[in-house]
Amino acid sequence: MFLFTVLVSSVQSYGQKAAVLEQIYPQFDSLYQAEAYKSCIQMAPDVLASLVSRKDTLAAWTYFLLGDSYYLSGDKNRAVPYYEKEIELRRGLAQTRTLGYSNGLYNLIYLYGERGEYAKAKKMGDELLQCDAELKGLSSAEYVASLLFVLDILEKSGDYLKAKEVGEKGLSDINGKHAQYAILLSKVADVYTTLGLYSRAESAFMTAIDLLTRNEGENSANVTNSIINLSSLYRNQGRYPEAEELLNIAIATLKVSSDENASKNLATALNNLALVQLALSQNTEAETSLNEVLKFDRENYGITHPNYASSLANMGFVQFAMNRMPASESLFKESMGILKANDGSQFAYASSLNNLANIYRLGGDAAKAVPLYEEARATFAKKAGEFSAEYATTTFNLGQTFYKINDPRAKT
Repeated sequence: MFLFTVLVSSVQSYGQKAAVLEQIYPQFDSLYQAEAYKSCIQMAPDVLASLVSRKDTLAAWTYFLLGDSYYLSGDKNRAVPYYEKEIELRRGLAQTRTLGYSNGLYNLIYLYGERGEYAKAKKMGDELLQCDAELKGLSSAEYVASLLFVLDILEKSGDYLKAKEVGEKGLSDINGKHAQYAILLSKVADVYTTLGLYSRAESAFMTAIDLLTRNEGENSANVTNSIINLSSLYRNQGRYPEAEELLNIAIATLKVSSDENASKNLATALNNLALVQLALSQNTEAETSLNEVLKFDRENYGITHPNYASSLANMGFVQFAMNRMPASESLFKESMGILKANDGSQFAYASSLNNLANIYRLGGDAAKAVPLYEEARATFAKKAGEFSAEYATTTFNLGQTFYKINDPRAKT
């Protein structure tokens, strides 16, 4: 994804400042190709000085190399403004249907997603799909990989209706024999689960897992991820023993896996297991599982990331189940504070609104719950539709609250 060969000979020179960049670039590129990224960063002051007023292709490549040097040195945040500058220049140069532009968008979307800036990531996702569709074709492996990438961002941002639309179109654009069909089908199945389309979700998961097992083996990362997501469907349906069995299988596989994303997927599996354990009144076990997840989130995402906020909310559930009301309320409020500040996490914010409202309703302060339920319900209707499990659950909770406070709206 990050390795490119630059043809300097095709770039025009624009006066004295351009000549400075042409003088610096060969050494800069040579260091980059030698993976001497820290040496590239040491050249940054001279490189940036040479880029003043430059708006050509060589400047765009140079911004990419500088951003990539920071990224590959482990400083992802410092990489972002240089990737952004690369994209800005390519737009101005009408290079929006080039491999460089596609890779630049991918880099930025990935980093925005890592930082929890889902609104920015989602906006660029549309551009990436348009670019790759024209550049590589709808059935190309590259396009489908970008499609899966964008679907992940749409899910994380809570835009499940759009994820369904984009995912189903992707399935119709490729046939069942496509190498990535099963992976895409599994991703769409996960979207169906959130939208409350349980029969379609289970059928899609079963087909995807069967195909992936035959193509990749039963312990492959894609099979394991599909099993984790299938467990979420079973949990939503109240099929807790089945969900627990699937998660235990996935966790055992991930603990010995050498896949680069094994730790991240293990945290996801432990989070889901905690929710199942909570449903089975295994509160101490759920608390232990979530403590591992929170530790992972703090170390890998930081304490302002939406993933950390979601884990805090789940721990709030556990504390409530253990009759630790002040701790539960505090966790939900901390979670909401993080999510409210992130305009791409409104679906998760609505979930936390619903959860805090539950605390108030079940804790004897039902009147405070009403506006929280109403706000959450409106967000779920917009983001997931009125047939989603989240919308139905919040509507039921609101009705229960109206009944509890003798509000006439309970009858509607």
